[in-house]
Amino acid sequence: AKGASDEVVEQIKSAVEHKHARRVNLRDVTSLPLGIASAGNIFTVLIDQNIVVPTELKRVFTTNQDGQAEVEIRVFQGRARNVGDNQLLGSFVLEGIAPARRMEPKIEVAFRIDENGILAVRARDAESGAQQGIRIAPRNHGSPVPVSSASSDASAAAG
Repeated sequence: AKGASDEVVEQIKSAVEHKHARRVNLRDVTSLPLGIASAGNIFTVLIDQNIVVPTELKRVFTTNQDGQAEVEIRVFQGRARNVGDNQLLGSFVLEGIAPARRMEPKIEVAFRIDENGILAVRARDAESGAQQGIRIAPRNHGSPVPVSSASSDASAAAG
């Protein structure tokens, strides 16, 4: 049985051979929505399905407890609303959040997919400058795999 990508290649070849296509422009797109787990284990999508790669999207989140000094960022791909029904790609902990009441901190989460399909996820606390991130590379015919994580403290971010 041929896969969908084989069928697309055959259709493009046929169009070119029969001069129905003068120019073919193929672009990579995301195969599934990508996002993080938010309060209540809800899957919050940052990059939707079928978005042209490379791409980048940022979104601001906050804490759900007073004085919360850290948050775990869990990165998923899938279509289900409940994160448990999606595939966990990787996770990291953002530490050093400035002390504040719940819902006050501004934590920017950025998703970036480069031209090689590598997903970089970064979280940064606006007040303290603390940041942490992870890079996730695609496997050839499977699920993405975490390749590294990187962190820097507030003084490194400021300098």
